[in-house]
Amino acid sequence: MKKIGILTLHNALNYGAFLQAFALQTILQDRHYEVEIIDLAKSRFLDRLKLIKCKYPRKVIHHYKLLKQFDKVSNRLQVTRRNPNDFDTIIVGSDEVWNLSNNFIHYKQYLGKGISIPNIISYAASANSLIPEQFKRLAGPDFNFSEFKHISVRDRNTFNLVKTISSRDPATVVDPTLLFKQWTKLAEPCPHKNFIFLYEMGISEHERKMVEQFAKQTGKKIISVGCDITWCDENIYGTPFDFLGYIKDADYVVTSQFHGVMFSLIFNKEVAIFPQGKAKVLDAMEWAGLQDRDATHVFALADIFAKPINYSKINMLIEKRREDSLQWLLRVL
Repeated sequence: MKKIGILTLHNALNYGAFLQAFALQTILQDRHYEVEIIDLAKSRFLDRLKLIKCKYPRKVIHHYKLLKQFDKVSNRLQVTRRNPNDFDTIIVGSDEVWNLSNNFIHYKQYLGKGISIPNIISYAASANSLIPEQFKRLAGPDFNFSEFKHISVRDRNTFNLVKTISSRDPATVVDPTLLFKQWTKLAEPCPHKNFIFLYEMGISEHERKMVEQFAKQTGKKIISVGCDITWCDENIYGTPFDFLGYIKDADYVVTSQFHGVMFSLIFNKEVAIFPQGKAKVLDAMEWAGLQDRDATHVFALADIFAKPINYSKINMLIEKRREDSLQWLLRVL
């Protein structure tokens, strides 16, 4: 049996990061591959300490509460500390593994460095908004993706970055969360009804006013899961599978997060998006035809939600992209 090691951001306190890792692992296991997610941290204790430490006491408490929720489901990921060279194939991605300006430990192995096996591939890797000049400065002037036998990315900006640096045309594939089809079965029952689900890591005063105004107009609660937005009616600390239940059962979704968009698509939700200039979010909105859900310059979210999303068309598009992406992945494996 072929042994596959996945290098990704599996242990971030981020629902999307966990769920994309879970999805890719499960999809490959279902096809009878031996799959493990490789943890490159030298010390589990120090790694966990870094996840919760912050100069703001309130955030330390928030991160600790969130960590305890992720601990409840950590065994759903098959994680190992084995050397990447012990595997037949290494998959780098998904998520922002190539966003070298983001605030996480940038292991050289995410760039294929220090791995001696011949079949290193990337699946749906993203650099988010990083431009080639920034990437070269951070990765080194000689880096050109030559360590990778096959390259796939999940957004246009990362496609352009790879092509500029390597002169190679990477495949563009969907995020693993769109490859996986069983999310409804895994979503935990949501104990709330009649609410707006707000999924944002950082929110401006303008965005806050828009959400509060819409909540007042509709008479619905504002609920946030895992983001510690103090002015929401309720802040929930839940596992990634609780998160799925809340987004599935929400009446409306408002998000600035890439995986907020992905799971809105998966569950066919009415969604308004504050892309906040994020290349990965803007790219997802473009290919899915959600440009009219951009709430950046509108005066009222009600104007966006007044027009229902045509999900029959979007679902057909997702199915085609899902099939193409899965065939690419299985072929290079």
